[in-house]
Amino acid sequence: MKIPALFAGQIDNQPHRPYRSAMDLAPIRRRVSGGGFRPFALRTSHGREYAVRHPELVLLGPRSLAVLDRDGKIVTLDALHIMALKDLRARTNGR
Repeated sequence: MKIPALFAGQIDNQPHRPYRSAMDLAPIRRRVSGGGFRPFALRTSHGREYAVRHPELVLLGPRSLAVLDRDGKIVTLDALHIMALKDLRARTNGR
């Protein structure tokens, strides 16, 4: 069955839209590489929080990032699931 050119690339007669994430990673990039780093936490759509206490503890890609969980394991998060950023207090005296 040949699809008419009028509908090619469309679903339900709506034009195809490129992938767009819920969270733009630009604010995270600025926090990590913009100087004056302040610790923060990422909250996901699953309700989990991941603390980023040092800029070297997060790796940013085009649409995803990698952080460490509480057990020290690497977790990859898609930007689509990052719902919020929260400031954390800086630890003092190693605590």
